[in-house]
Amino acid sequence: MKVLFPVQVFYPSQAGGPANTVFWLAKHLKANGFEPTIVSTDMGINGTSPLNEWVETEAGRTIYVQTRQQYFPLRQTFISLRELYSADIVHLSSLLFPTAFITGIFARLFGKKIAWSPQDG
Repeated sequence: MKVLFPVQVFYPSQAGGPANTVFWLAKHLKANGFEPTIVSTDMGINGTSPLNEWVETEAGRTIYVQTRQQYFPLRQTFISLRELYSADIVHLSSLLFPTAFITGIFARLFGKKIAWSPQDG
């Protein structure tokens, strides 16, 4: 099963707790036969990972999208919506982050399964 994670931050970023918790969740899902796809902004990356290109990590297929406006990253939203097409499950860790909110709405409209584990705060 393919699981899509549209997130604001992702490891190695240390810009927030979800960066690490989503990493460990995706890593364990991958180890158990799932296919995680992570679409993250570049918040907190600081040159530690390539931007705007897909890389295979121990947590799954990942892209760190270079983002000028962190609150509403349009490019990341478009990439997440494109990846939604092939996803079986969409995992949302925040509905306050616009990319996750919009992806969640479209996931619902397209009948995708949604897992929601809020981590705001």
